[in-house]
Amino acid sequence: MAITLVVLGHVIQGLGHRHIWGGSAYYDLQRFIYSFHMPAFFFVSGLFVQQSIAKRGGGKFLAEKSRTILYPYVLWAIFIIALTPIISRFQSFPLAISGKYLLGVLLGEYSWFLYTLFFLMVLALITRRIPGYLLFVLSIPLSYFAPDTGFGAVNAIMMYFVFVVAGQLVGQKISSINRISPWIAAPVSLAVFALMFWTVSGEGIEATPKILFIPLGLAGTAALFLLARVVLDTAPERWFAWIGEAAIGIFLLHPYFQGAGRLVLTRVYHGTAVLPQILVPTLTAILLPALLYHFRKPLHIGFLFEFPRKSDSKKSSLQVQEVPAQQL
Repeated sequence: MAITLVVLGHVIQGLGHRHIWGGSAYYDLQRFIYSFHMPAFFFVSGLFVQQSIAKRGGGKFLAEKSRTILYPYVLWAIFIIALTPIISRFQSFPLAISGKYLLGVLLGEYSWFLYTLFFLMVLALITRRIPGYLLFVLSIPLSYFAPDTGFGAVNAIMMYFVFVVAGQLVGQKISSINRISPWIAAPVSLAVFALMFWTVSGEGIEATPKILFIPLGLAGTAALFLLARVVLDTAPERWFAWIGEAAIGIFLLHPYFQGAGRLVLTRVYHGTAVLPQILVPTLTAILLPALLYHFRKPLHIGFLFEFPRKSDSKKSSLQVQEVPAQQL
């Protein structure tokens, strides 16, 4: 659900940049989505981080996060630098690529989320000896009062650490949400979302007040979990799980497929109705990257999403050797 909101938020943003949609409804929806969809990702990343550190040890944990988070960040930063001269004419606000490529990569300019997530995992590793509730209390002023470094991704590390710590505090207890009846979870989640939307909407509100950053992030994350409880063991759960498994692929690829979907739409549909302008790019940017991710092994594109393990190549060669025997 969260990765769907990421794509939807970016598509809606694109409509605003192209002056296809604006007004109070546009800004209200934007503020609502952005008030909790990224906190939800960081909360989820904290749920099992301490168990992962305990299981692997600090060194192997850091190596695994380098393979699955830092590597795709660096790889796709190189792709962005290489592709920007080609795709900038399709962008409303082309990414300004300076000559200081290495500095930009080091400071998270090319994909703030993966950069931030990696260093939050490092921070979780460093602070693992600090009691959870104390760490949560300390992370609150860090989120609100940390100095502006001038680099968005660096600022985000300090802002979002509180949600990783909140996830660590909950940990495996998150499974207890399954004990809540869906008949209770549904109205509660909708009520929380309605209250959040009312809080961030209204004429004259330029941006959500900073003091609400943590309460809204935690409230929206809780409402998402309750909504997930509602769809448990249903077809929508299987659809969202299929999408969620491909979240890294969707995150990395969706800007390109969003642009492609919008480009095709302008060629075949010449109207400016908002709904088609939202649905077509959003579905294109979710489903096609998800398909590529799920078929990454037969397509041999797994290297786009994580650094290949040696065991993976050995396993694939063994599978190739086993095929004739299986056929016999």
